[in-house]
Parts: sequence; structure tokens; C-alpha cells
Amino acid sequence: NGSVTFSATYTNGTEWVSPGISNVVNGGIAHSVKINPPPACSIVPTNATVCAGGSAIFTASGTAVFGGVNGAAPASAFNWTGPNGFTATGTNQITISNAQAANVGTYTATVTDQFGCTSTCTATLVVTPNPTCTIAGPSPVCGGSTNTYTTTVLPAGGTVTHSWAITGDGTISGSTTGASVTVIAGSATGTFTVTDSITRNGCPGQCQDTVTVNE
Repeated sequence: NGSVTFSATYTNGTEWVSPGISNVVNGGIAHSVKINPPPACSIVPTNATVCAGGSAIFTASGTAVFGGVNGAAPASAFNWTGPNGFTATGTNQITISNAQAANVGTYTATVTDQFGCTSTCTATLVVTPNPTCTIAGPSPVCGGSTNTYTTTVLPAGGTVTHSWAITGDGTISGSTTGASVTVIAGSATGTFTVTDSITRNGCPGQCQDTVTVNE
């Protein structure tokens, strides 16, 4: 879809061009026209999965053939489009910060070579929502009693980890890495707060429960 301009060379009054052109004094020299392929385009990574609030970086690269010699296309020749009206101009690398559901989808890089020829390549972003959790257990409790508190994580399933902590008038007895924790209430009137810091498939969440301790 481009155009080609030919020039003629005059030697001793003779115009040398390819045959078949009208008004030619003499002919016989063929002109070769090189048609370069479109530039190549690729993105690393081609797929990225991050937790909500995380960041994803996509880096595009391109090569074009200039007169039969491979050369890297200049970074200024990259332009991007993506979900929710995303655009970026003049850079081969984009960062999606504080990724949310609106950022999920396909990101397309367009590379343009020195002749104006273009190619596109794509990458996909997936954003995993952070889990939520609730803690169930007795409240109020008697001073000195032993009680169990259990966390329910949503969405259900996946690979879940737990890390329990406590503040106030109580002490954890036993493991702090299971879905449930055992707490020995203090002897004085007051409160304690149990906190479960969780991850689900690598994405973080946290929940708390404050319990009243009766004498």
C-alpha cells in the first residue's frame, strides 16, 4: 500500500531506466524494489496475574528490517491501548498500578517502523480479588476460660494460610497457623482482640474479633 519513487541517471545524454516506460531514450537496466516485512512485535510477559491493588509491568519489543539489516525499532515507535480506555504513547513499557477489576483484559502494543509499517502484539492481565474473612467464637467469656475462634474465608477454596495474633487480656495456646486458634482469657475484667492475617492463593486479607472478658 506504499509508493515507490524512481530516479533516472543520465550518462552522456542517455537516460537509463527500466524498459517499458514511455518517452525513454534508451533502456535496459532493471530496477529492484525491496519490500520490507512488517516489524516483529512481542510482549513479556504475555499473561500476568496480580492481586487486587498490586502492579503489573508489560514490556514490548520490536525489530524491523532496514535495507536487509535487522535493527531494533526505536522505543518511541510503540503505542498501547487497553481496557477501560487505557492508552500510552511513545514507550515500550507500561505499568498498571493499583490493579483492579476495571484493569482486567487485553493490552495491545503497536510498533511502527521507519517506513510507517505497523504490527501489533497483545498481553492479558488477570486481577485476583483479595479474600475477606470473619471470625466466629464465644463472647463474652469468663476470665481464665479456654475458648476456640475459627476463621471463615471467602471466596471459599484455594490455598489459604493463617497467621493469628492477640492483644489485650488473653493468650494464644498452641498453633497460630491453622484456621482455628485457642485462647485462654485473662483473669481480669477487660477485652482481648484476635487478628487473623490470611492469604488466599497468595492474595492478602485480614479480620479481627474483639471479645469481652468477664471476671
